[in-house]
Amino acid sequence: MTTLANTKSNTLDAPYLLSNPVATSSPRTVPIIIAVVVHVALILGLAKGLSAVRLPKLQTITEAFSVPAETKPQEPVPEIKPMETVDTMPVETLTPPPIVVETEVAPTEPTEAISVTAQPPATDTPLAEVKLLRQVEPQYPAMSKRMDEQGTVVMRLTIQPNGRVASVSVVTSSGYARLDQAARDAVRQWTFARRDGASVAYSVTVPVKFKLDDAR
Repeated sequence: MTTLANTKSNTLDAPYLLSNPVATSSPRTVPIIIAVVVHVALILGLAKGLSAVRLPKLQTITEAFSVPAETKPQEPVPEIKPMETVDTMPVETLTPPPIVVETEVAPTEPTEAISVTAQPPATDTPLAEVKLLRQVEPQYPAMSKRMDEQGTVVMRLTIQPNGRVASVSVVTSSGYARLDQAARDAVRQWTFARRDGASVAYSVTVPVKFKLDDAR
């Protein structure tokens, strides 16, 4: 009975001893556990330290390692040499001798002197000693009618021997240039004759009147 009780107690105690690691751990496992804990602590510390360190920017790295671009050397510009001047021989210009042309001048015959008899100046003749063969009435200027211009023009006429008017001069103006010009244009077409029948030049003084009542 005693042996059976001992064997039962041994069988019941064996599983309990195997399932409890603390009871079954040896003294060597303690340093291993401490080493693992230390390593874990170191790894966590390194991780925190790396996160605190900032990496340099990529731009600064690329600038530090950038390779300068190759620059081609400039080609030298060729020098332009001045053109050589060629000495030219002086050319002598030949001037032709002057050509002299001799011309014969025919002797001129003496010309006879032409005698010109001066006509006597026109003498003033009274209007009563002449008769009017042809008379043209002066045209009354339209502007003079609108401006109420009227008056008398006294003119001196030089009559040729054939009775035509040679010249006209105004002795007394009417006071209006338009009336004076109309009177001159009319008397230049007149024709006269002397009552004594003489064919000589003479002068006569005639008046030409402009009245608005006669023109209307």
